[in-house]
Amino acid sequence: MISAMTLRDSSATDIALHSGNRLVRQVTGLTGAPGIRQVVRPRPNRHGAINDTSHMHERAIVVSGVLKGANEAGVWTEYDAVQSVMFDAVGTDRTLKWTRASSALALQATVRVHDLFDGPLSFENGLFHLPYQATFLAEDPREYLQTETTATGAALSGAAGGLVFSAAFPWRFTPSGAGAASVNNTGTIPTPPVFNVYGAVSSPQVLLVGSSPDERIVLTGSVSDGDYLEVDVFNRTIKLNGTTNRLNLLDFTGTTWFDLPVGSKTIRLLGATFNANARVDVLYRPAYL
Repeated sequence: MISAMTLRDSSATDIALHSGNRLVRQVTGLTGAPGIRQVVRPRPNRHGAINDTSHMHERAIVVSGVLKGANEAGVWTEYDAVQSVMFDAVGTDRTLKWTRASSALALQATVRVHDLFDGPLSFENGLFHLPYQATFLAEDPREYLQTETTATGAALSGAAGGLVFSAAFPWRFTPSGAGAASVNNTGTIPTPPVFNVYGAVSSPQVLLVGSSPDERIVLTGSVSDGDYLEVDVFNRTIKLNGTTNRLNLLDFTGTTWFDLPVGSKTIRLLGATFNANARVDVLYRPAYL
């Protein structure tokens, strides 16, 4: 069960759904995989099929609650507060937060209200009661820690000298050193990070060290000193200083939009040319099912 649950409104205020005269009696959909999207194709000219199943469906979260009051006016006061934040989440992404009672793990999901139902007003045990049920739909089935972690990368530095070849080779070479950021996804499943690549650096690449096959995000062009590129893995966007679209800088053929695996890993920034301010910061929340 949960010990706390809130829904964020348009003013970025977390409105309590489970506190005082607002009681969440039952929640379904908070645990376990929400279902696997099955993609199976017949094998051409052969027996059997090709199983391309690899992703989860969206997550449906059903909250059954009751609003209480010493009189009818008190119940309607609670009703207005809850229904206002619910209505605000219809057609707009909002943050649903909750805390697991057993482990005190504080989690959140980005949701929209998908359905609402209000029950009849009744009087029981000296209090007025108004039950309700709300269905939230989370496009991303993962649940994330409420606390975001920022891993600050070390500045790039010059690498040792190399060799000059007279012919083209199909290998990548690394003309920069250092530039590493240590991350630790303490959750139970991989999580999509945001990489902030700070300039000055040209032809930057963000590498998951030790990945096999090689996983990296490859960018073209350059980032000026004092600027940064926000590379959002989940939304697959690239923005200059977090605002201006720069998806045109992405090398699609060389890029893998990789998540951070569970456990401790190293992210490294590579660059063709750079100054002492070039680095990559990693912003992430450990993820759970």
